[in-house]
Amino acid sequence: MLGALCSSSICIPAAIIVALRFGRSVREVVVGDARGFAVNLLALAPVAWLMARTFSLPSGWWATLLFALPLYTTRVAYQKFVEMREMFTQTIGALAEAVDKRDPFTSRHSWRVKEIAVDIGREMRVSEVELEALEWGGLLHDVGKIGVPDRVLLKQDRLTREERTIMNAHPVLGEQIIKPVAKLARELPIIRHHHEWYNGSGYPDRLIGHEIPKLARILHVADAFEAMTAARPYRLTPLTPEQAIAELRKFSGIQFDPEVVDAFVRTRWAEGLPDPGRPTVEPRPIPLLAQAAGRLSQAASPPTSTAAPPS
Repeated sequence: MLGALCSSSICIPAAIIVALRFGRSVREVVVGDARGFAVNLLALAPVAWLMARTFSLPSGWWATLLFALPLYTTRVAYQKFVEMREMFTQTIGALAEAVDKRDPFTSRHSWRVKEIAVDIGREMRVSEVELEALEWGGLLHDVGKIGVPDRVLLKQDRLTREERTIMNAHPVLGEQIIKPVAKLARELPIIRHHHEWYNGSGYPDRLIGHEIPKLARILHVADAFEAMTAARPYRLTPLTPEQAIAELRKFSGIQFDPEVVDAFVRTRWAEGLPDPGRPTVEPRPIPLLAQAAGRLSQAASPPTSTAAPPS
């Protein structure tokens, strides 16, 4: 009991600080860390038992010092791991910032998409590993725009068919850029498929419904909401959050996974805003004309809508 109280006296204040820093509830932080704490406790329990047994032996107190070196080296190794992960995250963030700064209209776009996507992921109770993939995938989802020429990326008029084909290639380019980084293997499906539509009319692979990776479906909603509520060359006056939510609902089952939209409206980004409600749970089919066009040319652009302008 005393141990539990001591742990709580440290854990709860730390959880409050983390919750305030990242805008999360204290309960969410404590529950999220409970698994890691339990694993560490189970791993260290045998070592603690062995140290206690050694100390109880005649003149065994000095033998317990032998445990100091491996414990110290373990601590140093863990600290180095944390530092390396932080440096890796900062490097990814710097790369995302460099991509966003190519276009003055998308400054900090990737950071906001990452935050929205992670909040949706928490509402959908994805695993910690998946949350990390959403975090890094959100930052890197547009990295393929490095390969898009300025004449296309920065054009303020409507893109031609050829220019649209070039722009639509950025998810594949992004996957190719990140693929050599083994640590980011989980992020590759997010980067490649974040412009797939729920009814199969998206790009690059025209996946439909749950063929689209779950995390890519989450990021698609986050990306669309951020794009709609920010100024763009083709729409200098952004939509209000209320209007953006209405668009997400309108194209739920067409462009967006309805379950992901449901999760989004429960996040802080939609708190206190009116919600038109959930219209459908099944992929709404592509019109026959669009299906025919898709068969004729995989490079054809997806159906236009106000819900998902390029971001």
